[in-house]
Amino acid sequence: MKKKTFEIVLLLCFSISVIPVIAQIPSTITAKSGSTPIIDGIVGDNEWSDASSVSFNVTQVFLKQDGKNLYIAFKAPIYPLSVMSVYIDANDDRGLLLQSDDIALGVANNNTLSECHAVNNAWTPTGVSGWTGKSQTALNTIQAEFNITYAMLNIVAGNDKNFGINFAYHTSSNPPTPGTVFYWMNTAGLAHPEDNPSAWGLLNSSGYNWIPEFSSLLVLLSLTTSTLFLTIACRHSHGKKRSVTRKKAKTINKLRGGF
Repeated sequence: MKKKTFEIVLLLCFSISVIPVIAQIPSTITAKSGSTPIIDGIVGDNEWSDASSVSFNVTQVFLKQDGKNLYIAFKAPIYPLSVMSVYIDANDDRGLLLQSDDIALGVANNNTLSECHAVNNAWTPTGVSGWTGKSQTALNTIQAEFNITYAMLNIVAGNDKNFGINFAYHTSSNPPTPGTVFYWMNTAGLAHPEDNPSAWGLLNSSGYNWIPEFSSLLVLLSLTTSTLFLTIACRHSHGKKRSVTRKKAKTINKLRGGF
């Protein structure tokens, strides 16, 4: 090999070796502070207008929090047999395999609730605890609402915490082909994203830190109330001082008059 050709090949190999590996940045959804919804399976437009949302395969998912609970809602196409599911990587360790902190929650269109935890890299059904859900059919969609307590997810209000998260809509009817699953996050070529938390999105409460957002009007009202209270307290204190001074003056005058 000629010296010049060898140098070019060597330079090319070196260049390839130093190219940084860019990690895939997951899609992020924020748990905004919002009103507390009624968990009745009806995803009202006004009730969920203050939520974050994502869409996939004609399915909409809404998400928000009220300082005590995480709320998730689905609107999906109508199929006779279907399940709306939420996958949560509680520690956001983004493993290639399932780990003990991974949780799967599901609400079927017949209102059957299901909960699974990862055991030995496999989803294992458990009892339903720490959350509730409800489903109904309305406006040509199957709708579902989830109420997941902070305690279940080890959320401390006031401290931000990240989670891995994915949403799925399972169907067992035809069409589409029975067993079809639509995912919010699904890496191309990955057959079972529900088993691979590294392929999920990211959930946080950035800007809210899992607490309710105080509106400017509420802050103004609080400041006004505090100012009014302090003003009344100061006036009351000054009034007492004046009363004591007057009493002392009267006592002194009486003593003087007695001599």
